[in-house]
Amino acid sequence: MKIIITSIIFLIISSTSFSQQNIWEPTGGNTWGDIYKLFVSPSDVLFASTTVGLYKSTNNGAEWININNGLEQNRVMTMVFKESGDIFVGTNPGIGIFKSTDEGESWVYLNDSLVSFSIGKLAINSKGHLFAAIGGHGLYRSTDNGENWEEVNNDLSKFLLYVSNIGITKDYLFAATSSEYDSAAVFFSTDDGVNWSQMNLYLTDQVASAIIINSDGEVYAGTFDVWPFSRGTLLKSADGGMNWSWAGLSGNIGILVLDPDENIYTCLGPDGWTCGGGPYRTTDRGVSWELFTSGLPNGCYYALTCNSQGFLFIGVEHGVYRTIESTTDINENEEVIPSEFALYQNYPNPFNPSTTIQYQIPQSGNVTLKVYDLLGEEIRTLVNEEKVAGNYEINFEASALKSGVYFYTLQAYNFRDTKKMILIK
Repeated sequence: MKIIITSIIFLIISSTSFSQQNIWEPTGGNTWGDIYKLFVSPSDVLFASTTVGLYKSTNNGAEWININNGLEQNRVMTMVFKESGDIFVGTNPGIGIFKSTDEGESWVYLNDSLVSFSIGKLAINSKGHLFAAIGGHGLYRSTDNGENWEEVNNDLSKFLLYVSNIGITKDYLFAATSSEYDSAAVFFSTDDGVNWSQMNLYLTDQVASAIIINSDGEVYAGTFDVWPFSRGTLLKSADGGMNWSWAGLSGNIGILVLDPDENIYTCLGPDGWTCGGGPYRTTDRGVSWELFTSGLPNGCYYALTCNSQGFLFIGVEHGVYRTIESTTDINENEEVIPSEFALYQNYPNPFNPSTTIQYQIPQSGNVTLKVYDLLGEEIRTLVNEEKVAGNYEINFEASALKSGVYFYTLQAYNFRDTKKMILIK
């Protein structure tokens, strides 16, 4: 059943906010114009797209250098990083895509194939294939490092080519789209963008503006509407888009960010710029939200990002602020023993041909994990052995099975739980 939303005006905010002491401080870059976007590379180099050009910082914003060589004054709206070190940026309005092979010190214009398009979002998968969301023209893909591009809009509705955001994880592609009639939907692809299927979500009078996917496969989709300003909302799905629920926020959502602990951050606003509302944080996957603004100047918050150390960066009018301390405690050597039994939704879901199932047990004992078909017939035993307390994951390979609905059941001590997964070929 599709979810149709016309107006939601509620907001769940925790009464506890970080107002006792400043948690934000200005970085060294506070003499610019407005901040359009912020980006962080895998090596934690910070990039800021501003009204006076593109800047980068290698020391968490303490110092910034201008890196416009080859870009001129084109407005950078999106940026992605390849493992090779190449950086790609998309510009707006209607200039195209540029590439840097020297950490942004110089930029080369790729080609004229996308010259007349405004590049709203770039994404890259593990194959190194690039995807570009083009305002009003859908999705394009490049398999040769951006030299050539082809449309990958098969099965996308003719009215849903306004792709505003792309999410990629484990080579599943998610596209947040909207039509010329301001109706939003989310599509997914399991074959590198060749074919697309619509998730069970359709939002009336809204524009899909942001999408993120966490490591458990939960999909979060944010929307906004131009008029009236209060209709945007945040929804989440834990089962590959089959079912959706409200994630605790209403208002126009143009930014969604995950920190290393996968807490979610966002800003709200009356339009796509997210002006003045937030930032907010949830540590319980949208059940409640905290407002934390202490130390930030009043005004518009244009951009938000987080690095691998857990430091948050936010774009304000004429500068960038950062959190004084990391928002998360990272200790890779410490193993946390679970406090309860849990079986998690497989990811990806739907899947083809393999998927990952995660579970946790708080005490040692015999554990069984079995897969069943729709008729309840046992298909495969994935686990049947003694396990010590801890967190586990196992890969389920289903290339020999037919498309359809399957179930997997975890039995440990007196705990038993079953979840549904969908195989699509």
